[in-house]
Amino acid sequence: MKCEAKTRDGRPCKMGTLKGSRFCYTHSPENAEQRFKSRSLGGKAKRTPHNERVSLPRQIRTVDDLYQMIDYAVAELEQHDNTILALRVQVNLIDAAVKIVQAHDIERRLTALEERANEHIYAG
Repeated sequence: MKCEAKTRDGRPCKMGTLKGSRFCYTHSPENAEQRFKSRSLGGKAKRTPHNERVSLPRQIRTVDDLYQMIDYAVAELEQHDNTILALRVQVNLIDAAVKIVQAHDIERRLTALEERANEHIYAG
């Protein structure tokens, strides 16, 4: 027998009924509490603990803070399966890290040039 309940969009439920019931497990009023407990446990079982080796900075103000963010994200990814999505995230993290290194290098070189220019201005 098919469940007598309707789905959220108003169509008839296609699931089979439980023994002695007019409803499937999902729609059975007698199973409401059990479904709630199962959903709660299921959500907890899927939680991935955060990596304790690397922590997030409270604020992002420096290049070192950015590196720390990248390190944290990479450490978090280590705990997940190698899916296409995870690999895409890794590529984006690498791209972000390269841009940070490039920007930091340009900033360092510009600072050195400014210092040399100031030395010539004040020496002359």
